[in-house]
Amino acid sequence: MSKPLRDNLFISLSLIIFLIIDLFSFPISINEIKPSLLILCFIYWNIALPEKINLLFVLVFGFLLDLINGTLLGMYPLILLIISYFSQRYFYQFRPFTFIQQCLVIFLVFFSIKILLAIDFNDINPNSLTLADKDYVISSLWYSLLNSLSWPLIFFLLRAYRRRCIKT
Repeated sequence: MSKPLRDNLFISLSLIIFLIIDLFSFPISINEIKPSLLILCFIYWNIALPEKINLLFVLVFGFLLDLINGTLLGMYPLILLIISYFSQRYFYQFRPFTFIQQCLVIFLVFFSIKILLAIDFNDINPNSLTLADKDYVISSLWYSLLNSLSWPLIFFLLRAYRRRCIKT
C-alpha cells in the first residue's frame, strides 16, 4: 500500500472513530454541552498535517454530521470548511501557542459555532431568535468551555497516534 493512501486511511479511521464517539447519546441536558470530538479532531489534523486534509474529508464528514444531528443540510460542511481554512491558514501561528492560549482560541471557535447554529434559517423571525435565550447562551458557554478543556487530551492522543501510525 502506498504511503499517501495509508496515511489517508489512518486519518479517516481516526475521524470515523471520533464520529462514532460523537454518536453516543446522553440526556438532553448533557447532549447540548458534550464536546464535539470530531471537530476537535479536524482541527488537530488541519494543524498537524495540513497537506493531508482535503475538501473531500471536510464535505463527507460535514454532511454526515448534518444527517446525524438533523441540522440544515450544508451547515456542518460550511462550519468545517471555515474551520479547516483558518486552521490551515494560521497553523504556523497556532502551533507555538501555549496550551492555555490554544484552549482560548478553541473556546472562541466553538462559541462562534454555537452562535452560528443558533440562527434559524427556516423561520427568520426576530422574535424567535435563540440568541435572546439566556439558557442557550449559558449552555453555549459550557459547550465551548468543555471543548476547550478537552483540547489538550485530544491533542496528545492524536499526536501519539500520528507518531505511531503516520510517518512524515
